[in-house]
Parts: sequence; structure tokens; C-alpha cells
Amino acid sequence: MSDDKTNGWNEYSKLVLKELETLADGVDSLKKELQETRRDIAKLEARESKVDEIREWKQKMNDIITPEQLKDLIKEHKQHRDFQIKSIAILGFIQLALTIDIVWKFFSK
Repeated sequence: MSDDKTNGWNEYSKLVLKELETLADGVDSLKKELQETRRDIAKLEARESKVDEIREWKQKMNDIITPEQLKDLIKEHKQHRDFQIKSIAILGFIQLALTIDIVWKFFSK
């Protein structure tokens, strides 16, 4: 009977050891997953920090000029640029016409 108890205990101890190893493997797996999760959280926190910085910058920009005002300013700038181009073209044409008139009068005498 002593041998039966010893054999039973040996088998039971092997089973217990196997289960402990399985649990240890599971714990190691969970540790790896936890490390990955912590890395992901750190990345998210870094992104959140960047988003906060961008949000603060946007608020400061809105305090200076709103998007609507910026659109209007760009539109006005384009109108001024177009006017400047047209003015230079007209003045160039007038200058050319006067030059041709002066040259024509000079050579027609």
C-alpha cells in the first residue's frame, strides 16, 4: 500500500508541477502583454501630449485671428495682388503708348 501511495503521489506531484508550469507560462504571457500594453499607453500619452500642444496653439491662434478672419484676409490679399498686376500692366501699356507717340512725333518732323 505504501507503494500505491508513493506512486499516486508521484503522479499527482507531476500533475501539480505540470499545472504550475502552465500557470507560470500564463503569468509570463500576461507579463509580456502587460509590457506591450504599457508601451501602447506610453505612445498614447505622447500623442495626447502632442494633441494638447496643438490644441493650445490653435487656441492662441484663434485669440490672434479666427479662421473666418484669415479667409477674409487671404481674399483681400488676392484682390490687392490682382489690382497691383492690372495696374502695372495698364501703366506699362500707357508708358509704351507715350513712348511710341514721342518717338513718332520726333521722327515725323
